[in-house]
Amino acid sequence: MRRTLTIALSAAVVVAGLALASLHVAAQEKKAGTLILRGDMTYFFGPGKPKNCNLNNTYKHGEPVGWRIEAVDPRPASMSSRRRSSSCT
Repeated sequence: MRRTLTIALSAAVVVAGLALASLHVAAQEKKAGTLILRGDMTYFFGPGKPKNCNLNNTYKHGEPVGWRIEAVDPRPASMSSRRRSSSCT
């Protein structure tokens, strides 16, 4: 009895896993197109402070730095290509 229950539960887990995997693949197939990604590393001292958002080619340990990442959808009718405001404008 215990062995039958174990086999049945294992089969149910496998079937559920396959169903979830097929849903994940189907969701990925619907996404068409590409994104253009740009990024840099800059100082984040805070708004209104000197050197805030300035780029540098070397950064020292302990300096307040952060990553700015921008994703642009190259399709012209896309709403996601509008520029978002950031703390470094």
